[in-house]
Amino acid sequence: MMKKIIGILRPFDRVKTLYVYENGNKIDMVTAPIEELDEAILTLCQKYEISQVDLTGPKKYTEGIKNKVEQANVTKYNASNITINLI
Repeated sequence: MMKKIIGILRPFDRVKTLYVYENGNKIDMVTAPIEELDEAILTLCQKYEISQVDLTGPKKYTEGIKNKVEQANVTKYNASNITINLI
C-alpha cells in the first residue's frame, strides 16, 4: 500500500490544497492557509502513516515550504521519517 500526499502550491492562493493518495486513488483532501500548511501536512502524515510528500509549484516557493515542514517535523514531533519531493 503506497500512500502519499500531493500538494499543488500556488503562491497567490490564500488557501492551499493537499491531496492524499493511496495506490493512485484519492482518499482525502484538506485545505489549509499557508500559515498552517506545515501542521496540515504533518497531521495527514500521522493520520495516514505517510512518509512521502510531493510538492509542486514555483521552485523557490516550494523549497521554502519544504524547509518549514522539515523544521516543524523535527521540532514538534522529533521525527525525521518524512521524505519531501519537489516536483
